[in-house]
Amino acid sequence: MECNIDILIAGCSTNCRHCYVEGGPERAMSTVDVEYILKRLQRLLPKLEDIGLEVEVTLDNEPINHPDALKVYEWANRYLGDYYFHHGSTTGIPIVNHADGKALLDRLLEYGYKEVSLTVHGGLINHNRVVQNVNGMQTLIKAAKLYAENGFRVGLSLMLGKYLIEDRDEVTELIKSIPHDYVYFAITNFTPTPRMMEYQKHRVTLEDVRKLKEYLHAWGCDEKALMERFEANNQHKFAQRLQKLNVWKDLDMGGERLYLSIDSALDLSIGNAGVRTKLLGNLRTLLDEDILRLLSDVGANDINWASYFEKESLPDFKDFVTTVSSKNEHNKIYPDMDSFLSYHLMSSGIKHKEYGRELCSSSSFL
Repeated sequence: MECNIDILIAGCSTNCRHCYVEGGPERAMSTVDVEYILKRLQRLLPKLEDIGLEVEVTLDNEPINHPDALKVYEWANRYLGDYYFHHGSTTGIPIVNHADGKALLDRLLEYGYKEVSLTVHGGLINHNRVVQNVNGMQTLIKAAKLYAENGFRVGLSLMLGKYLIEDRDEVTELIKSIPHDYVYFAITNFTPTPRMMEYQKHRVTLEDVRKLKEYLHAWGCDEKALMERFEANNQHKFAQRLQKLNVWKDLDMGGERLYLSIDSALDLSIGNAGVRTKLLGNLRTLLDEDILRLLSDVGANDINWASYFEKESLPDFKDFVTTVSSKNEHNKIYPDMDSFLSYHLMSSGIKHKEYGRELCSSSSFL
């Protein structure tokens, strides 16, 4: 089974409304603790592989925000080697504001981390509203130019939301002004948190995305493939698929990957940033043998509805499908069945646990 260990090195420069991890400028992990964790993992990761886990490690939320970012990357390269997965997703703000940005970029290139991606939510004003930073877009453009000038491959992620539709003409001009090598679309996941319920007002409908049809090719996207994806991944189509099933076990009740996270307090938890479901213990007191024992029979916990909701709290399947199919909602787009189900289970008041606590037992967020 694949296993990702997410280390929360430093906070985000933004607190984006679309992001289920609920980022923000939380304090950075101490430099001493960073080296301790990476040294510890150097010893632990081969042992995890011995019990059948194929492991990779990521550093989040934005490692460049760490006061000793140069050391963090040096240690990640030294202690983790190929175990480190550099996803390259950034707001761009950390590198623009870094006191020694050129040295940091040189270090990243030296270690082979040559690609970044930057997310666009809409035109300048609305983009800044989503990321909750008055200079969000302006700094993103500066960062894209800085990365491109220093030999990085730059991707633009277009986050599918109401503002992207509303500002599509302005977005066309923005894309022209941002150096990039490719463009791709992202559809926001739904996870059962109040934050994501609040974001539902920004989620687009099938009618909305049809307004993008004449823009997609100009933006550098595969229009045919995207429109087919949108036409397949909407409220009505997901409900139709459910109607062909009979019981909950007909659905995927798990995933293929185990997510773990380590926070600034050195707590090791099941789940990644923003969606943690169980505290395993603290690395200062957990022995390697304790960790191996705790993980020896843990199942996958992908961003999957069955990872969040207690099986015993699920309603009668046919009743649930009837309720979902009869809801007079706009035909909203979801990235997958998991997000679609998570939204409807949460809005129906089905119990969900986070760190063993019930998160939502009513539909009060609607």
